Amino acid sequence: MTDSKGRLMQGEQTDEFLSGIDTFFFDCDGVIWLGNEAIAGAVETVNKLRAKGKRIFFVSNNSSKSVASYMKKFQRFGIEAYPDEIYGTAKVTAWYIKNKLNFTGKVYLLGSESMAEEFDALDISHTGTGPDPFHGNLDTCIGSVSLDDDIGAVVQGLDIHVNYMKMIKATSYLAKESCLLIVTNEDDRLPVRGSNIVIPGTGSIGAILRVASRRQDRILIGKPNRNIYDCILSKHSINPESSCMIGDRIDTDIAFGIKCGFKTILVYSGVSTADEVEALRKKSPEMLPDYCLPTLADLMRIP
Repeated sequence: MTDSKGRLMQGEQTDEFLSGIDTFFFDCDGVIWLGNEAIAGAVETVNKLRAKGKRIFFVSNNSSKSVASYMKKFQRFGIEAYPDEIYGTAKVTAWYIKNKLNFTGKVYLLGSESMAEEFDALDISHTGTGPDPFHGNLDTCIGSVSLDDDIGAVVQGLDIHVNYMKMIKATSYLAKESCLLIVTNEDDRLPVRGSNIVIPGTGSIGAILRVASRRQDRILIGKPNRNIYDCILSKHSINPESSCMIGDRIDTDIAFGIKCGFKTILVYSGVSTADEVEALRKKSPEMLPDYCLPTLADLMRIP
């Protein structure tokens, strides 16, 4: 019953729930860590689940990290993890372009150097990463813009160097109807707690790009779409009925889990709040998570 969904998981429910789950899908930012700090008890919980024989996958909308950079972060926190368990949107976007679109052209990449690593691994030709300074004013700038005629797709991820020059180039490429627009995710903000700083997410950059390019026909790779799951299924067999997605965002993590047929747990250590869950109960109860937890550490009641 939907009325029982979205409630805090109680101690007596934990054992029964865990006994029916053999595979866990974890979001990372806001679930396991916030920035460069692990969330209390999260590392121990992930490692304990693995020790109990549970399969583990890490599924993140963060496009700024390659598998190699994720591995370094897991190792620094003392989390047992393996490359074929890590599915961020940098890796999945490259996989999608190569294997789903069979794209053989050149990409203008609004993304990080780590994302470029994943494109290089699959021999996808690209340009655009790193700083591209805007000099002078608009009158002088127009004459200095150099476009690459070979660009057949614009891929937009999290790019901390994004500026007016990059937007000019991206929108100019997208003026061609044949040029694809591929977006890693549409998260509006990155999770930050205990600070008055707001960090715009990939979706904030994408909103500007869509308005300027007048293009709405984007291909969305990350959660809530199931492309990450399809990428995993290309290498692994998964039983969705005995799988669970744990995340901190209702609109991406929980929606993704529901689309894939997983059980879902929302943790309140990142973006979404208990107030949002209660609002959802009235408006869209079908999108409620199965359970909620204050943090991942509350799954430490594993016998």
